[in-house]
Amino acid sequence: MSKERSEVGSINSQNEQEKPVEEKPKEAQPSGDEKMKQVLRQLFQDKQDLKKMLENEINEHKSDVNRIMEERDSIQAEYKKLAELLANQQPVSSGSTQQQNTEDLKNQINDLNGQIRALKIQLNDANLNQQVLQKQVDQYKLTVTGLEEDLTKADSDKYQLAVTKTRVSQLEDELRQKTRQIKELETAAKWNNHELQKLKGQLTQAGARSQILGMEVGQTVSVAPRNSMLPSAARNTFKEIEQREPENENEITVFIQEIPSKIRTLEDERNSLNRQLSEFKRKFSKVKAQSTAKANELSPEKMEETIKILVFKNEKKKEIIENLKSIAERQHAAILKLKAESGKK
Repeated sequence: MSKERSEVGSINSQNEQEKPVEEKPKEAQPSGDEKMKQVLRQLFQDKQDLKKMLENEINEHKSDVNRIMEERDSIQAEYKKLAELLANQQPVSSGSTQQQNTEDLKNQINDLNGQIRALKIQLNDANLNQQVLQKQVDQYKLTVTGLEEDLTKADSDKYQLAVTKTRVSQLEDELRQKTRQIKELETAAKWNNHELQKLKGQLTQAGARSQILGMEVGQTVSVAPRNSMLPSAARNTFKEIEQREPENENEITVFIQEIPSKIRTLEDERNSLNRQLSEFKRKFSKVKAQSTAKANELSPEKMEETIKILVFKNEKKKEIIENLKSIAERQHAAILKLKAESGKK
């Protein structure tokens, strides 16, 4: 009875430990990862407690089996003694009492044989129950190992999630920087086009002004006098402008032609960054979905249902153990009674 009270107390303590698991969502609202880790830790602790209980039951079964085997050996020894006693007794012609004793001894031997057979059956049942309990202990050990791996994987996923978030933030910053550079280049291209048009206008005006140094053909052919109104420095300047005009136009044209290629290069970089950002967001969503799925798989409702099933199985096992104990006690009392009767005779 004391063992029953201790086992019931352990079950009640388990139920009391389960209650905070149900009330946790009502508290300070932890994050999804922390909630999943708390649930895994609680389930891991419950499995450890259940494993200890099963190991204790196996040890009790072993002690019961040893006790039953000792009782069987003692019964067999008593059986041998009674058989020897019966064989050594001399037949008495006039002794009805001796015949009655012989019949009683035969009945006792038959009863002992029946008890031995019953004890053998009980011993086999106890061995089978011990094997079943050992298999359950092994299964719970595998479950505990799986839960430990899940805890390790949850920590790794949490670290990978933080790394992915950091990488996504870096890519977003880089994308904003590239977009700003593209806008600056577009603004520079517009300004360069405007400046190019201004330069072209200035070149056109300079070419129009340089016509005063040309020749006129009329009724008479005449050449401008050597002493012109324009100073020599001005004439040299106009000549240099006319000579460098194609070169300046080529440089401006090359610069303008390079601007679209630079813009395309920056746009390609921006598209590549967008693709990388989309890929990291997809991975982030996948990791988050896996974390949510694990949290849903290990919901408090499912844990409570599993624990109820385990408690029910433990109660059934306790009933079987109590039945075996009561049978063993009855057999022991019968053996003591037989010993007392044989001692009186």
